[in-house]
Amino acid sequence: MGAHGDPPTVYRFGPDRVLVYGDRLVIESPVDMECWDVRTYRHTMIGFEGRGWRIVRTGTGSKNAVWYELEPWTPSPSEPAGPTCDYGPAFVEWRDRQDADRRRRRTVGVLLVLVLPLIGVLGTETKRRIEARYAIRAVAATRASLYVEGVIMLAAATLLLIGSMVTVVGYPAPWPLGPCALGALVVSPDLLFRYDRLMCDEQYPPGFYQWVWRRKTMRS
Repeated sequence: MGAHGDPPTVYRFGPDRVLVYGDRLVIESPVDMECWDVRTYRHTMIGFEGRGWRIVRTGTGSKNAVWYELEPWTPSPSEPAGPTCDYGPAFVEWRDRQDADRRRRRTVGVLLVLVLPLIGVLGTETKRRIEARYAIRAVAATRASLYVEGVIMLAAATLLLIGSMVTVVGYPAPWPLGPCALGALVVSPDLLFRYDRLMCDEQYPPGFYQWVWRRKTMRS
């Protein structure tokens, strides 16, 4: 309620709800807005309906909505403004677009972390086509696949070493040693060769064991 018990004037801009209580303004939004924080100096200057406002309190409401309480404010030489923002439908539309883009980039980033090593083991021509179509760099994908190969080789070698030490002192191996040895032997040559190609600044490094087929083709 306002100062005289009057209900607030309510505006809706997209998902936001704005409540005007005379000289007090409350904005509820599902988006935590950048630079909209309580400051003791260089307050964020928010323009709304031709007046300047600054944030005096913030909090979290129902459904994780963030609310901002603002009061009228006019910057002065002794109290200059910091970031400025004209709040209204255009700002909310722009902010929601930016927020959607950020969410999309985060999702793509997570997917890339999962997909990059798989792309990295593909052949040169396949990586070339993927880079041309989706802008996923062949070098970055190869580097990710080499990282995974390095982890596999290190894990296999560590398990093989521990298992062998256990058998030396007369105990049965705690796990099958054959797959550990096979894993280390299969991964190591490819890791070393493709790492060398990466260090030679090849734009499209070979895929998993593709260097073997390259050599056979060159000999024939």
